[in-house]
Amino acid sequence: MWPHTPMPSQKNPAFTLIEILIVVILMGILTVTVAVSFTRSKDKAVFRDNQTQIINMFQKARSLAISNLLTEGDEAIYYLVEITEDFIYLWTEGEAGGSEELDRFYFDDDITVTPALEVYYFTPYGDVCFDIDCTDTDTEKTFTISSTSSTGYTATISISTFSGLPELVDGEL
Repeated sequence: MWPHTPMPSQKNPAFTLIEILIVVILMGILTVTVAVSFTRSKDKAVFRDNQTQIINMFQKARSLAISNLLTEGDEAIYYLVEITEDFIYLWTEGEAGGSEELDRFYFDDDITVTPALEVYYFTPYGDVCFDIDCTDTDTEKTFTISSTSSTGYTATISISTFSGLPELVDGEL
């Protein structure tokens, strides 16, 4: 007898090629959707971390100026927060003429901050100026934090000479 072949009326329990292709295509779409969502979440977390580091640096400078802490035995005259395109740092200048870098934070590769900015916090009250001589008559300066990733997050932050605290003008925190 010849090998048994199913009759056309009998159902074959195996999957057809089309059914398998549909499942593979749906799994591919689901994988791409999850990957894009994960990337956006990661980019947003990196952006917020950089934004938080910037805000914390200004708050730290203001707190140090108000508390008028001694730096290496030298009373501080001012604390300087300087922002460049790639990093933000905090300096202090003492009465004896010595300066010291207190903190520095490098922005992630896809984060830029424009324009460059200097903010001076003078002891003992935390008075704010945008130049060492306080001749800059602006009462407020703004800068923008931008993500160069595909998400394109941006935030504009303002520093006022009245409070010296960073304030979010546009964007999200």
